[in-house]
Amino acid sequence: MSLSPIKIIFSSAAIYTAFIGIFINLYQNYLPSFIVNTFLYGKYSLPTSNTTPSIKVPKRWFRHFYVFATIWSSIFLILTSFYYFHVIHSIPKLAKDFLSYFILEDQVATVSAVDTLLALFLITIQSYKRFYETHYVSVFSNAMMDISHYLIGLIHYFGTILAIVVESPGFSQSGKFENSFQFKDISYKEVVISLIFLWAWWNQLKSATILGNLRKNKKGEVVTQEHRIPYGGLFSYVSSPHSMCEIIMYLCLSLILFENHTFHYITAWVLVNQVETSILAHRWYKNKFKEYPKNRKALIPSIF
Repeated sequence: MSLSPIKIIFSSAAIYTAFIGIFINLYQNYLPSFIVNTFLYGKYSLPTSNTTPSIKVPKRWFRHFYVFATIWSSIFLILTSFYYFHVIHSIPKLAKDFLSYFILEDQVATVSAVDTLLALFLITIQSYKRFYETHYVSVFSNAMMDISHYLIGLIHYFGTILAIVVESPGFSQSGKFENSFQFKDISYKEVVISLIFLWAWWNQLKSATILGNLRKNKKGEVVTQEHRIPYGGLFSYVSSPHSMCEIIMYLCLSLILFENHTFHYITAWVLVNQVETSILAHRWYKNKFKEYPKNRKALIPSIF
């Protein structure tokens, strides 16, 4: 099986995250601090000395991911909409030449125009929501993160959008799929999956609001950068509802793009990354707060 650049990048990221994550979960005290802090950031990171070989950037730079993601996803949503609704008759040569670096020469479309456009719409509204959260809801401290986290965040959204289109009609060989969007082709399955996606989308926003409000007064003014125990919403069940919702959304996209094998590499990376993030968060909360709710799980209510 031939691997495209996107598959190679995200399978490598997933394997690396799983491998290092396991070692940190089990043997963190025995690992050099510079290795641990390359992986951990913010409240999870260890104290470092000036001699530690690392390049740090502010954690608030997370906002840059979603500035980029909103622009990048909007470009492809508009481009594919124009093409599938026949506003334009072909994908511009500039776009096809660019995508040729990420598409195998013999790649055939594996998903329909309907599924492609639906997935692009959902990831675009997710990008805009995250832009709103990071700019107007979340309150970032002065915490820092390794530059590798910053770069992989940008690469993630760059690759996610490309993964949706590289196996779609018009961007690869059309195969059995038409280069046309018909509303009658939307199935009940796609409607149900989209509703589940939107449920997770909304609850992720609610979770971000709960976290943001921990650092604000009733007037919405930021009054502290301290960490506190979040209560309410899905926090009643898990320590990382935002991670749980992120996983649900990407699983929904994988179901919509079921025959698109490239996108499953994105979902695998998200799954590994968010599981590890939720484990770290749960462990940190339990160590930080003796009164932390004992019945609250890390990621899956009542189970994990």
